[in-house]
Amino acid sequence: MEDKLAPVLSCQNFDIPCNTPNVTPQYLQNTLGIGIAFPGFIDCQSVTLSWIDNETNQNCASGLTKIITRKWTATDESGNTSTCEQLIGLIRPALSDVILPPDYDGFDAQVFSCEDNIPIVNGHPLPTPEWIEDQGLQGFPHVFGQPSGCTINWEWHDFPIEVCDGTIKYRREWSVVDWCIGDGFAYNQIIKVLDETGPAFDCPDNLTVSTDAFPCSGTVNLRRDRGR
Repeated sequence: MEDKLAPVLSCQNFDIPCNTPNVTPQYLQNTLGIGIAFPGFIDCQSVTLSWIDNETNQNCASGLTKIITRKWTATDESGNTSTCEQLIGLIRPALSDVILPPDYDGFDAQVFSCEDNIPIVNGHPLPTPEWIEDQGLQGFPHVFGQPSGCTINWEWHDFPIEVCDGTIKYRREWSVVDWCIGDGFAYNQIIKVLDETGPAFDCPDNLTVSTDAFPCSGTVNLRRDRGR
């Protein structure tokens, strides 16, 4: 018996956020739970699936940044093939989708300690957005759960506020712009770094010294050790 019928292949279209870090069907299905990332097929034999992507940029009015046209090919064990096209829209964000980072001031979110291995900039510990993200916290504005905004961009500038010795605050000024509408907003974030731990050192051993021959006094040379 010879199989001359091509597989019956069925593709479904769907949309995903524009900053999805991986658009392979395996990631979309296994990580994001998109069950229709792979096409459905019917065939009496085993089928091998392959795909080729073509990306097309979209204008602002479309609500998408681009469309991926994914051409699927199904090939069965007899060499019969069929194809279908799947459209994957990448959703364009709006300013309302921006989630701003919290104040790290002890009220909105935790404060930082100078013992947290914070980068030193101009002689002071400076928790940069990258460093904060590396701690598993939100350092940048987030869009769709990611620290990138596609057509929404941002920049930041820090203004230090010295509070007392060992403690410093920063007013981090964020500028957020949506290039599709030519508008944006500014946001002030407060970040505080505390030094609440005194220096640690080891006391030297006790010493016994003799007084000089006539005056009731003595002289001793003390070793100077480094604190830790």
